[in-house]
Order: sequence, then structure tokens, then C-alpha cells
Amino acid sequence: MSSARKPVELASSWRSAAWSGFPDGDLEVVDTPRFLRPLVPFAAYEAPGAMAADRSGMFYVTSPNGARSSEGLYCMHEVAATAIHEAYPGHHLQMLTAQAQQSTIRRVLWTPVTVEGWALYCEELMAEEGYFASLEQRLFQRLHLLWRATRIVLDVGLHTRGMTPAEATGLHGGSPRHGSEPSRSRG
Repeated sequence: MSSARKPVELASSWRSAAWSGFPDGDLEVVDTPRFLRPLVPFAAYEAPGAMAADRSGMFYVTSPNGARSSEGLYCMHEVAATAIHEAYPGHHLQMLTAQAQQSTIRRVLWTPVTVEGWALYCEELMAEEGYFASLEQRLFQRLHLLWRATRIVLDVGLHTRGMTPAEATGLHGGSPRHGSEPSRSRG
């Protein structure tokens, strides 16, 4: 867990040094519960409830289980981009901001387009600000961008263009790291 906590702490301190006016809200970095591991092979964010008084979010990280497996695919160079995307200034900040709104509609309605768009923008912003400590970390940030672009092609192909699950798995590379098997089986 410390390998995941360090980038979250760094992104949080970067946040307080570079920008002001962020809403308060704790973020707990925790090991992914076993029952969620098939759905969260690397990391995920769980926002505080839109109407809840508690403003704590959860950043789930699936710890590696030794060798490469579908439970715990992990790369230390990948953690920095994931921390930005999921924590600061990504999903956690965006959901805390939404939760602080007076309008019930603004608190409860969201779309993956804006949520993922914000997190991708944050990754690029932090790259421009010099957050990534190595070329390997920057490479994984770009790899994540490519992976998300591929998911758009898959989503459109599967839902509107007659792409079969086998074709989608072939295009996606069949990598369980990115959830191709769980996504297919969830329907």
C-alpha cells in the first residue's frame, strides 16, 4: 500500500502548493476487498455519497500477489498517473466539488464523459506541471490515454456497429489488466 499512498500524498501536496480553494475531504488508500478484485484488477475510486455528510473517498488498490495474475497486475511506474486520475486532482476532487453544490441535480447527476474527461485533463495538466518523476511514469500516463481511446472504439463498435465480443477482445489485446474478460462477462 505504501507504493500507492506515496503518489497520492505527493499529488495532494502538489494540489495544496499549486492551487487553492479545494473542498475538504479525506481520501483513504486501501487494499481492494477480495470480492471486488475481479472487477478492480489495479485500482478504482469510490466517491462519498452525493448526499452524505461524510466527505471521505476510497482509493482501492489491488496489491500484487507475487507474479503477474488477473488479481493484482501492478506496475510501480503506473501508480503516479493512476493517483492523479483517481485522487488529486482527478475523481476525488471532482466528486468532492459536486458534493459541495447546493443544487441536488448537480450533486447527483454525472456522466462518464465529464468524469473521465476531467480525470484525463488532470493527468495531462500534471504532466505539464512536471509531476511525473520519470520517463517511465510519463510513458504509462500516455499508455493509459491510448487504452481509453481504444475503449471508445470498443464501446461504439460493440453497442452500435455489430462488433462481436471476440473481435473486441482481439482489438483490446485480451488483457485482463484492463478488464476485458470481466467486462465481457458482466454483459
